[in-house]
Amino acid sequence: MRERNSSCPAYIRGESMNATLLQLHHREALEQTVTRALTAGAGAGVLHLALTRVGVPLPLAWLVPAAVVLGCARGDKWDRVLLGGLGILLTALPYALGMAPGWTVAFSAAAAGALLVRSRLSERGENGQVAEARPTLFHFGLGAALCAGLTLGGMEVSRVFSARLADLATPALLGAGVAGGILGLFVGLSAVAAHRTVSGPGGGARGGAVAAARW
Repeated sequence: MRERNSSCPAYIRGESMNATLLQLHHREALEQTVTRALTAGAGAGVLHLALTRVGVPLPLAWLVPAAVVLGCARGDKWDRVLLGGLGILLTALPYALGMAPGWTVAFSAAAAGALLVRSRLSERGENGQVAEARPTLFHFGLGAALCAGLTLGGMEVSRVFSARLADLATPALLGAGVAGGILGLFVGLSAVAAHRTVSGPGGGARGGAVAAARW
């Protein structure tokens, strides 16, 4: 067994090390995205409370996904400006189409999920990793579907927590931040689709060759 391991080509061991580092990079990037989404959601919740107090009750289900896209925008300055603008416009568009509330929230969140994948692509373009595959239409579709489903579920969880906090006479500011943060967490979790871009232990076609060599 020792002889077999010692005879393993160096490039295979190198690809294995690159795969491990790439997986760690993905996990750290995902954790950063979720943390930013949680913070952006809490801020959106507080903003929702403030706007409601002044008579401009914008939907929390729109404010949070838009804030998450703004908070998680990556890349250079123009990439962030473009993503931020699209994050506001595309997530607001379904609310102007007169659809049922559930479908409106779902389509708005789907736009946010696709933009989170695009944000990850912008970051990869700036700090690309060797052997890292580019997101495809599958990843954009998966991100949109995950964000739509998670946002709908997150809205229900947020409502339950808001009701419990109201029963405990929690300060309105704290309750709004918690409700928005919970929803932001669910939206941010959909970014996992943007980090599923490695197609093999080493990524890409060469990663498949490494796996075959191991067999």
